[in-house]
Formats: sequence, C-alpha cells, structure tokens
Amino acid sequence: MNEQHSCLITSHQEHSESMSGFLHKLGGKTYEVFEYSMTEELKKIYSGINTYTIVPGVVLSTAKDVRVPKGDKLRFRFNKSLLSFYVALNGGGKVCYEKPLPIKHDIPDRTICVSYTPNSEGYTYTDKEIHSQVCLIIDPKILPDLLGEGVIAELPEKLNDVINGKSCFYTDWYKAPSNVLSLAEKILNPPFEDPVNNIFRCSAGLELLCSIIGSLKQSQKVSDDIYITEDDIKKFHSVKQILEKEHISPPSFTELCRMVGMNSFKMKRGFKRIFGTTVFGYLQEYRMSTAYRMLKESNMSVSECAWDLGYTNVSYFISTFRKYYGKTPGEFIKKEQPAPEY
Repeated sequence: MNEQHSCLITSHQEHSESMSGFLHKLGGKTYEVFEYSMTEELKKIYSGINTYTIVPGVVLSTAKDVRVPKGDKLRFRFNKSLLSFYVALNGGGKVCYEKPLPIKHDIPDRTICVSYTPNSEGYTYTDKEIHSQVCLIIDPKILPDLLGEGVIAELPEKLNDVINGKSCFYTDWYKAPSNVLSLAEKILNPPFEDPVNNIFRCSAGLELLCSIIGSLKQSQKVSDDIYITEDDIKKFHSVKQILEKEHISPPSFTELCRMVGMNSFKMKRGFKRIFGTTVFGYLQEYRMSTAYRMLKESNMSVSECAWDLGYTNVSYFISTFRKYYGKTPGEFIKKEQPAPEY
C-alpha cells in the first residue's frame, strides 16, 4: 500500500499597511494569506519545497528537484478561496480532487495550470522521480488592486468570473510561453546568496504573476475549450452510475446525453476531462474489472462470464481481457485455481 502524506493549506488575515510605491494603495486592505502546514516527517521526505509571502494575499511556492517516492500520495486541503497559477516544469503528475466532487486532472510538463478550488480535498502524485514547479497562490480579491480593472477585464471570461466572485470551481491549462518558463527556472535557481535570494524570489514572483497574466490571452489552451460547472460534474457522475447499473445493455451515447440533459460535445469532452477516459471507455473498464472479480470469485466459464457482462462475441471479450490484464480469461482461471491435493 502506498504511503499517504498530508499537507494542509490554511489562511489567515493580514494588513498591508507598510507597502511602498504602487503597493502602497493596498495599505489598510485585508487579504487572505495562504500557508503550508507540514509534519516534520513530510518536510524530510519533500525537502526542497518552500514558500515565501510576497505581499499579503500573494504567496510563492517552489519545489526544486523534489524526489517523490514513487506512487506516494501527497494529500491536500484548501480552505476558503484559493486561486493558483501553477507552472509545471517537470514531473507534473496528477491531481485528484475528492471534495467537493471527484475530479481527476493530468498536469503536463511545461504548462500553466490556473485553478480555483475553494474548500476542496484530495491528493497529488507523480510516477516521475524528480519534480520541479513554481506556484503562485493568490487571494483573487487582490488582483484588481494589483493589476487594475482594465487588465482584469481583458482576461479569459472564466478567470474573470473567479476574480469577480462569480465562480465556485475552475481549472484550466495553458502551454507556458518561454518567458514564463525561463522566469520560473530563475526563481528556482536565484543568482544571489541568501538572504538576498529571498528578496529576488519575491520580486521575481510578482514579475512571474505579470508575465502569466499577460500570456493568458495568447497562450494555447491544453484543456478542451468547455466550461464545466458543478451541475455538469454531477451529470457526468450520473452517466457513470447509469453505465455501472446498466452495463449489460447500456443506453446509446445519444440516449445518455438525453437522459442527463447535456449536448454531445460537452459530454464527450467533459466526461474525458473528469474521468480520464471516454464514456464507453469507462464502460469497458467497468466490465473488465467486473469480469476479473467474477472469474476470481466464482466457478463461471469464460463464455458465461462474457454473456453475463453483455458481450455477444466471446472472442472479442477474450481479446479485450488480455489487453487489460496481459493474459486470456482461461489463463487467468488456471492461475487462480488452487493446485489439486493428493
């Protein structure tokens, strides 16, 4: 069993009364400041993860060449509102939300992940040994004060909704332009000695924020151009439940769309984004996992198992099973049967 570790991101209130220059206008305003809370054991395992408060409401988190135990799950919990700009350099991995709803996302390398996931819980993991990233964790309320309403109005509509308090859950991926990747690398490898490096990171963190904001309109999106709401996510889970319940004789794709009230384009793109596979790819996975259990726990023949799962072509069932488990159902049955006693 893989070891699971936890990381809590909490928030507290601070005032920015001492800021100078353009930051002076933030004085007297209250923003949420996000902090990581790690156990001592976790700090040893994930050495190389650091956080820096740039200004109240903006935190920079860095992970440089972090060696992640293969298959380990780093659990997280986000309290209150949280907007993050995550620059994945290498070892991006996966994010699996458990609350408020189950959602799984890949994080490709050399991308910017923009996410707003308040009051969420889940875990991240990667199959790569080395992980490097730079992340800005921000109170959305500070962005109009930092950047101005004019800049905010030019941002992608969904991100604009987050900043203006009109969205409750949002994630998107963009290909990171070269200037963002270069700046993220400099933040991980600052040119000075400590404590000057900390000053450099904070100033470079603000520059990174400006570079990311400036690139969002031009960057090519990695995720499909659809907007998924909480209601949509519930519909995708309804489809999943229908497929599990009626896996022997499932409804057609068109019927599924009609049953939950969703158009086919959003169903195709959205279901795959949430579950990492197509609608009928999931049906196939469910049938195969059920076949595995049936053959292991019962005395069914291969043909009986195929028919019980809705396969009319036994040869197709056998080839599909072999693709999933590396052996035919017959070979699987022989291996699972105990040796005869003499």
